[in-house]
Amino acid sequence: MKFYLDNRIIFMNTDDNYVNIYTPHAHSTLKINEAVSTILKKIIEIGSGNSFNPDDILDIFNGECSLDDLESVLNVLVECKFLFKSESDFINNSFYNTIKNTKAIKLNTVYLHLTQRCNLNCSYCYNKHNLNGNKGELTLEQWKDTIDKLRNNGVQNYILTGGEPLLRDEIIDIVKYIKRFDSNVALLTNGTLLHKNSDLLQFVDKVTVSLDSIDDKINDANRSNSNKYNLINNLKVVAPEYRHKFTVRSVLTNKNLDKIDEIKAFVEENLNMNHITALFSPNSPEEVALIPDYSAYLSKIRGSELNEFSSGVINCGACFNELAVDANGDLYPCQALIKDDLKIGNILSPDWLEALKTSKVTCDFIDRDVHKIEKCKDCDYKYICGGGCRAIAYNVYGDLNAHLKCYCDHMKNSSNVFLLNTMFNKN
Repeated sequence: MKFYLDNRIIFMNTDDNYVNIYTPHAHSTLKINEAVSTILKKIIEIGSGNSFNPDDILDIFNGECSLDDLESVLNVLVECKFLFKSESDFINNSFYNTIKNTKAIKLNTVYLHLTQRCNLNCSYCYNKHNLNGNKGELTLEQWKDTIDKLRNNGVQNYILTGGEPLLRDEIIDIVKYIKRFDSNVALLTNGTLLHKNSDLLQFVDKVTVSLDSIDDKINDANRSNSNKYNLINNLKVVAPEYRHKFTVRSVLTNKNLDKIDEIKAFVEENLNMNHITALFSPNSPEEVALIPDYSAYLSKIRGSELNEFSSGVINCGACFNELAVDANGDLYPCQALIKDDLKIGNILSPDWLEALKTSKVTCDFIDRDVHKIEKCKDCDYKYICGGGCRAIAYNVYGDLNAHLKCYCDHMKNSSNVFLLNTMFNKN
């Protein structure tokens, strides 16, 4: 008897006396008991491709495990892609082989920057270098034309952002136009103008509001000028029938890290809204020093919140699954990379789609591969964090394929939390 396997399998004990195991080779996890863990560790010790006698394993259990029991366990481990009966099966089931050369332009989600005007001045805003409105804004009819073009090319999800999108007078008309085609509309807002746009809530599918503290002074330290608005009151007066659409997001910083539990409890219990946290993302080399120590907080994170911590190598679809449209119609790979040197084209141009397909920017993103990041290619967590956000890599290190030194330890820690809380078997 012999099996081929990944000798880098990660074993993680859980609170319920089980073990979560993860194989980077097949990017698969499984929850097992201690007996199965013992069997798998013994096979790893024997070595991939090496023959062994079943008795070598059965002897460990002093008669408490039969040959039928062992074969049943081995069959499950084969089914879940932890063990392979042949070297060719092992190679063919490499997760890397399933994702390489599979990227193609198939737009699904687009960020629409309805305006680059904003009524706040958030210290860590990824878009702050664009918040002047100097580029101009598409008219309502131009936005309708844009939506038609995007819809005709498969876009189903529209995320309205800015600047502050609620500063756009025609926003409700834009949303209504999108909803004519049964598409999904999400709104990213600082929430300060919600009370003036309550009619909008019946049309959007999701609203994400930024709130870093229930203390106005702390919130204003991150989001300058916010103390002029009573954001919490704006959230309190949201009609009950719309509250399920709301997610309140807090950016973790040194100023609020110790208050996150308080914020979460307030949002969930007093506002009856969902709450999530987001990592502070540096936008320049100088901002790296502002990254707080998240290690203590990670132990409190629930599995449902980990989408903010572990994006995964297959989830960044910049340029081919996702796109950002600036207020003037210019196209960029994602909402955090509205940079002159990453401009792809303009949506108003008749050949915008051809420009997207042939742009060097698009080619660079389609060619993106965590294996091309020198310090990531041999890491056991590379398919969980995917090497991290490429916008941060570009903004901090000036290179889409840069190793995120400033986040690496954190991403490894959050990947461990992800493995403890998330099951994603690939059977």
